[in-house]
Amino acid sequence: MTRLGSKLPFKQAADEVYRSQRTAVTEATLRGTTHRYGGIAEKIACHEAERIEKERPNSTEYPKRLLVSEDGAYIRLTTGDWREVKTMVVGEIEATWQKRTNKVKVQTKNLSYFSRSYEIRQFERYALAELHRRGLDNTEEVVTVNDGAQWIESFADYHFPQAIRILDFHHATGYIADAGKAVWGEGEDEFKAWFKLILTRFSGE
Repeated sequence: MTRLGSKLPFKQAADEVYRSQRTAVTEATLRGTTHRYGGIAEKIACHEAERIEKERPNSTEYPKRLLVSEDGAYIRLTTGDWREVKTMVVGEIEATWQKRTNKVKVQTKNLSYFSRSYEIRQFERYALAELHRRGLDNTEEVVTVNDGAQWIESFADYHFPQAIRILDFHHATGYIADAGKAVWGEGEDEFKAWFKLILTRFSGE
């Protein structure tokens, strides 16, 4: 019930419980069960982060390179209010030679996630458990790709200040465009010509 309730609307989850288990449960019962076990899982995760913070045990993982990226997304609650959910993704960077194309292909594997609707200080603190599990302290190199938001930079400063920081192309050009608009104005020909040249240089086209 909890697994289905965490992935589907509660009415659909109740229907799936009946179809698979031939057990009838109400939408309210499934909602309450999901919330109750979700709260227990949250407490277990927080206690683990607090334990690691206090005891500083060594991680058993030794990844060569880790990618750690963060982002935020707003979701609408049943009350009609909006709340930001912060998400961290961790993956191992792997480079392989592609004989067919004669190129090196870089990709991430073994992805894992940590998502919470916490304020930034809470998010920084309780993300520790997943970063420890993935072997952050043992990795040779950390790379973070993000949009440059202030809370994301703060997160990187807190957990991996030594990381190689990469600003994604879309947001990087957006910040540059803002600077150009401040100098020339958004609709001016000088700005358009300058920004076109910037995009050409950045994209390599």
